[in-house]
Amino acid sequence: MKRVSLCMLCVMMALLLLLSSCTTPPTDTPSDPTKDGESTDTPVDPTPDPEPDPEPEPVRTDFRVLLTSDIHCTHLLEWYGVPYRDRMQHWVDSVIAEHEETPIDLLVIMGDVSLDHWQHSGGGSWINEGHSSADEFYMDFVMQLPHDIPVVMIAGNHEQYSYEQWEEIVGNERQEYYVLGDNLFLMVDTFRGELDPDYHHDGKYVGVDMDFVNEVLEEHGDKDIWLIGHYFDMSKESEEFKTLLRENTNVKGLFQGHTHQTSVIQLGEEYNDLTIAQTGNFAYTKEADIVGSFWGFRDLTITAESAECGYIIVDSEAIINGKETTIERNVINVVEYEK
Repeated sequence: MKRVSLCMLCVMMALLLLLSSCTTPPTDTPSDPTKDGESTDTPVDPTPDPEPDPEPEPVRTDFRVLLTSDIHCTHLLEWYGVPYRDRMQHWVDSVIAEHEETPIDLLVIMGDVSLDHWQHSGGGSWINEGHSSADEFYMDFVMQLPHDIPVVMIAGNHEQYSYEQWEEIVGNERQEYYVLGDNLFLMVDTFRGELDPDYHHDGKYVGVDMDFVNEVLEEHGDKDIWLIGHYFDMSKESEEFKTLLRENTNVKGLFQGHTHQTSVIQLGEEYNDLTIAQTGNFAYTKEADIVGSFWGFRDLTITAESAECGYIIVDSEAIINGKETTIERNVINVVEYEK
């Protein structure tokens, strides 16, 4: 009995040790919380939800375009007692002041920035001296403008440079186009008749290049069309151009320089009551009232529902009729357009 009891005791102790080892988990092995249906705070799929699509940018409909011409950067002449480089700097400062007041979305410089090609008083500076005042104006003054203002500079009758020469000077072609929203600005070269001459002259008028116009309209003809040229002589224009004005209701208005005037030309019912808004000067005026039509530029403002432009006479100091004169900013000759 004693031997049996001792054996039984040994067996029982062995069973207890075995049960103890099975019920106690190893202390150096972490448990897996995902087994046996246990919950966990860590997601099974770590891929984040996709970012929502950004809100679309609102479509712009409001724009401001400044149109300036007949600036005549030249050492050959002086007007109203102001040295020409001071006058050019005044032009720069005036444009910047307008931009700071209300940002300009496009600046169009509409020719006659110089007297490089000129047949009077001994001729212009390009043939006589090899001096390009157009290049001087662009490098010394246009380059001062804020870089967020897009600038297009087309040639006038005093810049009879070849196509290659003009693009090298200003960085764009002699005629260009620009799109702002639903608005197409067509800048045409009507004095391209005799380029890079070897004698002094004031340019040869040949009218609107309809091949250029039609090519642009093939892509952008559904937009509101604004026609810009150094000058439009309707008596010398082609029937194709006149038909465009009569039949294309997308044409909203025309702008020209050359005349050094600020008044508005009415084309009449024959041309759907279109107007040619003249863009004044920054050299000398040809209006009878010098003070009332002094240095400045056209300001075209466009909204979704309407458009209008006026001639801004800028703040200036000058000698007019032998008298020191202060001229205050004013807006005259306003034109309203149907949209």
